[in-house]
Amino acid sequence: MSLVSVVYLVFLAAVALLNYIAPHKWRIYILLLACGVFYSLNQGMYLLILILSISVNYGICLLWSNRRAKVWMYLSLVFNISLLGFFKYIPAILGLGHSFDGTLLQRMVIPIGLSFFSFQAMGYMIDLYWSNKKEIASFPDYALFMSFFPQLLAGPIARGKSFLPQIQQVKRFEYDNVVAGLRRILWGIFKKVVIAGNLSPYTDAVFQNPQMHQGVTLAIAAFAYTIQIYMDFSGYSDIAIGSAKVLGFNLMENFRIPLFARSVTDFWRRWHISLSSWVRDYVFVPLQYQTRRMGMTGTILATLVTFLIFGVWHGANWTLVIFGLMQGVAISWETISSRYRDKVWSFLPVWLGNAIANILVFVFITVSAIFLRAASLWEAVTMFSRFSLDCSAIYLGSKQLLIFALLGMAVVLAVDIRKGEMLFSTYLEMQKPVIRWAFYILSILSILLIGSISSENFIYFQF
Repeated sequence: MSLVSVVYLVFLAAVALLNYIAPHKWRIYILLLACGVFYSLNQGMYLLILILSISVNYGICLLWSNRRAKVWMYLSLVFNISLLGFFKYIPAILGLGHSFDGTLLQRMVIPIGLSFFSFQAMGYMIDLYWSNKKEIASFPDYALFMSFFPQLLAGPIARGKSFLPQIQQVKRFEYDNVVAGLRRILWGIFKKVVIAGNLSPYTDAVFQNPQMHQGVTLAIAAFAYTIQIYMDFSGYSDIAIGSAKVLGFNLMENFRIPLFARSVTDFWRRWHISLSSWVRDYVFVPLQYQTRRMGMTGTILATLVTFLIFGVWHGANWTLVIFGLMQGVAISWETISSRYRDKVWSFLPVWLGNAIANILVFVFITVSAIFLRAASLWEAVTMFSRFSLDCSAIYLGSKQLLIFALLGMAVVLAVDIRKGEMLFSTYLEMQKPVIRWAFYILSILSILLIGSISSENFIYFQF
């Protein structure tokens, strides 16, 4: 069931209707049934893996509630990492001995959402250990926390302390909440089909055959892919957050205008916030504490290890290891050189300094995203080896699709500039009714007339 389909919207409407008209005590079971139906329609028998994860993780929580011991936290980590390893890493490890370019990866189908709900389970158990609380959520509450369908497939990664209290709140139909959620869904679909969908055929054509292209074509494709993955993933997050809002739940914001980041450190505070904050809280902070006596060296070591894990979270491929380490090295450099860089920026007008910083960060993220997109090291190396300023044979694919994508991107950038840090729904609510209705009508027309669903799946489903 694609999140950009009419079927999904009808499904969401039916679940929301039942959720609001049913007695409060039955609502959680309606939502759990909806989650099971949704995941089985997307993943079939892999629903059993989700049920296994929920059952075993909750069993570990019960053991904790009976006797609070550190061993249960370790058991949670071992189980979830083993589950991830079985589906994501063992096939790669077995293949690495025979193929360095990653062609034997992913022979085993990975359940969509595995990395996300596994991290949620580990985060919940670690929070229990750190807080030393004996009380745990009820099984239905915990099961919904792990399987909530709007964010089940690709996040945002929920935290128990923010999501679980919302389950027991009596949900009443609130017009403003539902409208805000629908606006967010519309905005997410616009990003996905008008921008990401129209860029996908072009980036696929170039990245799948890098040896057939050279010069500026490869650079254009690299920049196009950075925009594509941003619109694709932030579009999914908008749909997920909006769907949850329609059902009366608030999910964590996952993007905060990352294209306006002034450093790589700042970028990761704005991009995939639920994951970057997760690795910060549960990996970087403990590592930094353990290495505190090493001073700056300890901080750099903690940063590199954290982003190595960050890269491996995306999958078992050398390209992803390099992607993670590139972020770690860049942030380490920024940490070491912050004093000197601040002096350099102080000589420039603020607007010029911001513009240069934005461009430098965007170029770095684009270069590193080549490793995120490339299927193998060979493909990435081929891309880099053929970069040049040769403009003699620029390939643009369908110019019509690129124009549609550029027009959509111009709209998104204009809105981001105007609203700044403000939430999209809040910004739209502040506009005059005529502007809001113009947005609704033009967005729907754009989706229907120039939108392209070249792939109904979202890029981050593969991670």
